[in-house]
Amino acid sequence: MAAGNGASAQVTARIESLGANLLFISRGAGVNLTLKDAARLPQVTPLVKAAMPVINSGEPVIFGGQNLGGPIVGVDQL
Repeated sequence: MAAGNGASAQVTARIESLGANLLFISRGAGVNLTLKDAARLPQVTPLVKAAMPVINSGEPVIFGGQNLGGPIVGVDQL
């Protein structure tokens, strides 16, 4: 669990270092954004400087012979 907590703290610190001008939009409650939607966001509002898709998954992660399972997040720039 300690490895997971350390990784979580590291990710949190990196996100916080980006500043206060971030907005995360997650699908749910009837919202289902596409890659095309993400690409258009900077074109339709001057408040959005860039958009990038994120994929979240919860899969087992085996490292050093230990099953550390947890979230896996992948990001790609459009």
